[in-house]
Amino acid sequence: MRKLSSMWFKSNSRAGYLLLEIQISLLVITLLVGALSLNFRHIFTSWHNMLVDTQLNTAGRYMQAFLDKEIGYQGQEILIEPVSSTGANRIVVQTSRHSMYYTYYWKKDKKGLYRRTDTTETYGINPLYIPDCLVTAWDAQKVANDALLISFTLTKDGRNRKFTQLILCVNGEVDADVR
Repeated sequence: MRKLSSMWFKSNSRAGYLLLEIQISLLVITLLVGALSLNFRHIFTSWHNMLVDTQLNTAGRYMQAFLDKEIGYQGQEILIEPVSSTGANRIVVQTSRHSMYYTYYWKKDKKGLYRRTDTTETYGINPLYIPDCLVTAWDAQKVANDALLISFTLTKDGRNRKFTQLILCVNGEVDADVR
């Protein structure tokens, strides 16, 4: 150790040593910054994935809560119809207000879940999904006379999340239309 310190003091007194010391320290700093930037890229990528997963979970919970409220509590007659063009099922719900019907269906080309509201006078179509999170799959199945199983898949920025929900119909019955 004593030898090393004496070598440093001897070379420190030579001309140009300060320039060499600065160059070595800049090289070390450059190597450290390069190593840290690789780690930061991974940190930012995982942070982005975490944000996307949070958005998918929020959108899925919103859709599940909405479907549970509309079908489970307000529906009196629930009919599951197969649709040949998309291969997905449609759900037709007659509400406790007998003049109002809801139809939930999936559009494969627009990758969204929609709700059509029919009354005696008029109708309206509203998207049920959040536009950033696309619905890439949709299915509805009758499980029991008072229960149906709904599953859908949400996609955003290459990340997928599948949601499955068992809806118990408190005020109505489920019927599956087999064609």
